[in-house]
Amino acid sequence: MYFVEKDLKFTEDHLWMRIRKREVILGLTEFAEINLGPILYVDLPMVGQKVEIGDHIVHLESSEGVVRAASPCSGSILRINEQLYEEPELINRSPYFEGWLLAIRPKGFSRLMDLEAYGRWINDPCLLIEPELKYTENHLWVCDVAKRPEVAVGLTDFAARYLGRIVYVESPLEGDRVRRGEPLFRVESIEEELTIPSPIDGEVVKVNYRVIDQPYLVNKEPYGSAWLAIIRTPRVPKLMGAKSYGQYVADAYNLQRFISRKQRARDTRTKETSSMPSHGPRRSTK
Repeated sequence: MYFVEKDLKFTEDHLWMRIRKREVILGLTEFAEINLGPILYVDLPMVGQKVEIGDHIVHLESSEGVVRAASPCSGSILRINEQLYEEPELINRSPYFEGWLLAIRPKGFSRLMDLEAYGRWINDPCLLIEPELKYTENHLWVCDVAKRPEVAVGLTDFAARYLGRIVYVESPLEGDRVRRGEPLFRVESIEEELTIPSPIDGEVVKVNYRVIDQPYLVNKEPYGSAWLAIIRTPRVPKLMGAKSYGQYVADAYNLQRFISRKQRARDTRTKETSSMPSHGPRRSTK
């Protein structure tokens, strides 16, 4: 499983692209940095340099090998992440934020992949993070709505994928008072059941009855039409941003990923073959 923002684009060289009006920010995907291992050296182009589609613009060296990545667009280099020269490990710690590589003023693009296509390309799901939302340790997202101080609350993409196909959602009734830390939702899937506490104090003003009738929608649109409830609250406590939440979930897997990477290396040396490895943690089935 790999966390990415919804609107990123991807290349076959495992670069992510955050496309803005006058620039494109590039970085290395979490998939790539995990399989490379600790990044030891970074070489980037000079600011102002002209590049064409297919030019090698990134050179990385790690404990597992060397990677040269091609530019997915033509244009000129606007800026580079000079901090990587001193701290190349930033790519491992924060590939989508502090570990970004460079920015280009684009003139044309090569063929790019969206989130679903990239997930198929690496043969592993990519999990969504919405950068504008806030998150809880119990895997709820929280968002201000137009009628403040009301907030919408829903289940994160990570929770939905971890649970598997959701078959039942139990929520409070409209008008119910809720208290922070007390049970708010009960979610059942084919494999598991999860009781989720409320992240806030307040009053439930609206329940998403469409999700009650069609709970699998949480798997399909966790950040869209599958919100769970709207709560009127006098105060929203400090919650995690997208970056902190992604790190919070990733930390739970770091040891497993390290062990998995070392095991793959041993398997490769034993079999003397080259094949697509099994990426990321795998849940045991009941």
